[in-house]
Amino acid sequence: MRSISWRKRARRWSSSRSRPDEDLENAPPPQASVHTRKQNKLGKLAQSYLRSKRLREQPCRFDVVAVVVNDEGGVKAIRHIPNAFSVAAW
Repeated sequence: MRSISWRKRARRWSSSRSRPDEDLENAPPPQASVHTRKQNKLGKLAQSYLRSKRLREQPCRFDVVAVVVNDEGGVKAIRHIPNAFSVAAW
């Protein structure tokens, strides 16, 4: 993956809505698990996070990073999909 400058806002942040990565196991191919229902859920989770940090006017971007592992658990492939989806404006 090419080098990208990232800025981490929070680590393992959660709310009563759930953690965003709770159901990523056993989903072939990985990016297919980010269906419309999950996109909406992630959008609401992002809205909740931004509201909790008083960042209502902050732009929000949703990238998907698909990781494929082999039978031994080693990384077989990584695919970064920038701006993978958008959600309705809050």
